[in-house]
Amino acid sequence: MGAFSINRAALQDDFELVAGRFWSIFASRRGTVNQFDYPTESNPAEIAPLIEVSDGSALLPVGNLLYTAILDRFTHMLCDSPSEQSFLRLRDKTIEKMAESAFRLLFGDQANYYVNAYETPEAQKEHDLVIEWKNDVLVVEAKATPDVPKVRATMPGSTAPTPTAWAA
Repeated sequence: MGAFSINRAALQDDFELVAGRFWSIFASRRGTVNQFDYPTESNPAEIAPLIEVSDGSALLPVGNLLYTAILDRFTHMLCDSPSEQSFLRLRDKTIEKMAESAFRLLFGDQANYYVNAYETPEAQKEHDLVIEWKNDVLVVEAKATPDVPKVRATMPGSTAPTPTAWAA
């Protein structure tokens, strides 16, 4: 079928223990998903992006949709579990380390980096990263925020961000 086609039997051969469950979660067929009426609602194709075109054969219209669906599913599962706080702390620390790594690539050894710096001796007003570079000081706050809706049009009354919000 092509680069973005998936055969359930081949998936079953390679991933015998989990293929059936994977298919039931991430595959959908026309007429079997909940209808959505507004662009701000969850799009069924984002939740189950493998579109079954015949028994056991599915197409993936956009390659990144499957990755995003899996990531979203696991994130929601972890946030609905007893491990939520541990997961969120680890996620936040990972994002902070990724931000620091990006700035270290940008400024290299020409800057001084202060991780988890505080404005007061009483450890108040914490900043994830403070960078001293030449005559400038950059204060970096690395935050995990909800995804911007992926396939949404802005409509009157919509909560979807506007293009100007994306550019900010």
